[in-house]
Amino acid sequence: MADALARSWRVLRDGFRQVNDRLGILIVFSAFWYVIGFLPAFFFFNVVLTLEKPNIPAYLMIIGWTLLVLGPATASVYELTWRMLQRDDPTFVDFFRAFRQHYRRGVAITAVALAILVVLVIDIIFFYNLRLTWLRLLVIPWSYFILFWAMAANYLFPLLVQQGVGLRKLLQRSALLALDNALVSLMLVVLVVLFWLVGMFLQHLPLLLFFMGTVAMLHNVALEILLEKYRDRPAPEAEGAEAVGNGPPAP
Repeated sequence: MADALARSWRVLRDGFRQVNDRLGILIVFSAFWYVIGFLPAFFFFNVVLTLEKPNIPAYLMIIGWTLLVLGPATASVYELTWRMLQRDDPTFVDFFRAFRQHYRRGVAITAVALAILVVLVIDIIFFYNLRLTWLRLLVIPWSYFILFWAMAANYLFPLLVQQGVGLRKLLQRSALLALDNALVSLMLVVLVVLFWLVGMFLQHLPLLLFFMGTVAMLHNVALEILLEKYRDRPAPEAEGAEAVGNGPPAP
């Protein structure tokens, strides 16, 4: 517990220190992400809410924009914040280069993340609408599954840009990191939700200026700090040593 608290403090301290040191360029990257990726998807979503009847083309527009633009734009911001941690000085032009570099994997990660979230939400709605009380109680464990997925999602894009692993390993390592570092993972989820709520309350201005750059920096710093624990562990075999160097050992 003491180690988990110490790592949580390090993530907060080092993460916000990096945000403060790189605030200007982070605002630029956050604004690009907001204008190119988030704002159109949010606009389409609000249009759907005003419709009286289901509109399949509108739904497809939201899903398509989220997958084809918002996902790669998110990966781009994570890539650039990771370069900052490696003492690089990316410019706004690098945003579009990183967008192209991570386009396919950004789309794939976003598609899988959304699919898992949609399945979990549908399950909760299904059990909640059942008449039998004891079956409705199944909403509780499914809610924990959503929380766990949110904790694991903290590491999807950082693992993509820091390790470049395939989708299967990326999902495995994200889940293992969330299980083995529950306190840090939960703290990151709470921070993201707080940033989001403040941004929505203040009419999107913080989302425009700070949200994505701050979240990406915190997530990259968190992964870098957490992976130190696995690199410092003695590995009895060469294969085990390689797994520790790349992240939490796969089951």
